[in-house]
Amino acid sequence: MVDTLKILGQISPPATTEEAIVSASKPSIVSTLFVCNTTASAVTYRLWIRKGAEDTATKQYIYYDDELQANETIAVTAGITLAVGDILMGYGSVAGIAFTACGLDKS
Repeated sequence: MVDTLKILGQISPPATTEEAIVSASKPSIVSTLFVCNTTASAVTYRLWIRKGAEDTATKQYIYYDDELQANETIAVTAGITLAVGDILMGYGSVAGIAFTACGLDKS
């Protein structure tokens, strides 16, 4: 079996909507996560990791209402590990925030 480098997930959720960026169907490592504000105004976003079927809880957040300026992009290089069933979630205060997770699917 071969490990696969790839884009693990991309979303641009509606305003104030929680959405899965990556739902791990196999063990995965998110090497870099990009958050891009495509709007002309400052916005906030949230990132968190849900373990298996757990509901969203405070303990899962890795960024909470962090601010991005107009047309700003950040790259989070963290080596986020996901077991089968884990979910990397994203949320934006407005529409127009794009999330891209790049990394490795383990075989």
